[in-house]
Amino acid sequence: MKRKLKTWEQFKEEFKPSSDVWDEYGDDGWIVIKYNDMEWTITLKMKEFFGSEIKVYETEDFNYTYIGYGFFWNELWFEQEFVEFLSKEEVEI
Repeated sequence: MKRKLKTWEQFKEEFKPSSDVWDEYGDDGWIVIKYNDMEWTITLKMKEFFGSEIKVYETEDFNYTYIGYGFFWNELWFEQEFVEFLSKEEVEI
């Protein structure tokens, strides 16, 4: 399935203030985040994908819900998908 990741700016604005840990590791570009009893690691290469639509597959890892492009991703990092419900009248048109 394809899902669109939030932009890096959206992600950082949402999670950095409420994270228990947000450690950035200089030139390596690694970021370790502890959020709601989960621990996430984001690499410099992963940051390049933020804001784009990527193909992912479900996984059963405690900290992550998807895998794609060789990385693990969490459901919370993606833009919400909206399902539009049509009324009976709209369907008949």
